[in-house]
Amino acid sequence: MSKEFYASFNAFWFADIAVQTAYIQQAEDVYTLNNQQFQLIPYCDYKNEDKPSNAYLIYEDLWFAKNDLIKSRIKSVLGLNQKKHARQCQLKTLTNPEADNFFEENHLLGQSTYGVKMGLFINNECFAAMAWSKPRVFLDKQVYYHSYEMVRFASKMGFTLNGALSKLFNGFIQLKKPVHLMTYTDNDWGSAESFANLGFVKVGSSRNILFWVDPITHQRKYHLKEKEIQTNLIVGYNTGSTKWIADLMQ
Repeated sequence: MSKEFYASFNAFWFADIAVQTAYIQQAEDVYTLNNQQFQLIPYCDYKNEDKPSNAYLIYEDLWFAKNDLIKSRIKSVLGLNQKKHARQCQLKTLTNPEADNFFEENHLLGQSTYGVKMGLFINNECFAAMAWSKPRVFLDKQVYYHSYEMVRFASKMGFTLNGALSKLFNGFIQLKKPVHLMTYTDNDWGSAESFANLGFVKVGSSRNILFWVDPITHQRKYHLKEKEIQTNLIVGYNTGSTKWIADLMQ
């Protein structure tokens, strides 16, 4: 276990989490509260492809590179963020710069390429956003249809916006009236069963996606070409993603 990583997480847990709640620690690298487990993944364990599937995984590089965001996500899982409700919010379309800024600040993967971007606002402040790809054309039984992919969903750091996922989703349905939808969820952060409540069905899961990390800057990169791989980079594997689809033609 990286001493700096452990000490930093431990200080956060006891300052921001354990002082507010009962606390159980099963091992040095596992923190448990209300049946939710958080497992620390230090650099020395990055190559291990058999990471636990019953815990939220806290990687050393993300802890240092996106510290405030990781802390916010942990508090969200434990119900300790500030709470607001989507019914308080006004649904608005986002510009590309607005979407880029919001996801850079509030999503682990940052900005992306999107077609439709929507946000939930209170007094002109965005508290949650969802973005979809441009429609892709597919052929099924000699019938052409458009499929959209949800590429980003995030809430503002420090807040849990109850009902945000369904309100943004329903707003997109009303706007585009799609017949087929898909998305991917990060296996490192739980099962994402909330998507099932929207009508999505699990259709598969990939595991052990390869990435590289610079241990000095804590910057993570995917899909490097062989000539771009430097000897100082740490090789790691995450637990992959789960694919969901919603077939609205049925």
